[in-house]
This record gives sequence, C-alpha cells and structure tokens, in this order.
Amino acid sequence: MSNDKDNLNMADLTAILNEEDRAGLVNALKTKLQSLTGQHSELLENLSPTVRKRVEDLRGIQAFYWFSLRGCVVSKSVLFQKVATV
Repeated sequence: MSNDKDNLNMADLTAILNEEDRAGLVNALKTKLQSLTGQHSELLENLSPTVRKRVEDLRGIQAFYWFSLRGCVVSKSVLFQKVATV
C-alpha cells in the first residue's frame, strides 16, 4: 500500500477491495452522481428566465472554448509527431 495516506492509487484500491466491493463502490458513486445531476437540473429550473438564458449562453461559450482547446491540443500533437519522425 502507498506510504502517502492522502494519495491512494488504483493499485492500492485493487489490493484493498475485492471485485464485489469495487462493484458496490462504483454503484454508490453512480447513484451519487445521478442525484447530484438531478439537483443541478432542479436548480436551473428555479432560476429566473433572464438568469437561465445567461447560463445557457455561458454554456455555449464554454463548449466553444473546450472545442477550440481540443483542436489546438490535437494540432499540436500532430505537429510534434511529425517533428519527431523527421
């Protein structure tokens, strides 16, 4: 097991948990994530139409940003691969 108590890696988890325990942990995490998603939806429904519109606009900007960032990373990766083969 890892000496660092705050840093638990997958090898440590595999050593600690049997397959049934891991499945239970995964199911518990899925349930928690689904409940948090539901709370998020309820929060948005309770916002005023003006604020809801702003949130939707910000989501669009965020999606564009992440799409652009992904494109830059892919382009840079392709460029580095070409340079490495020269």
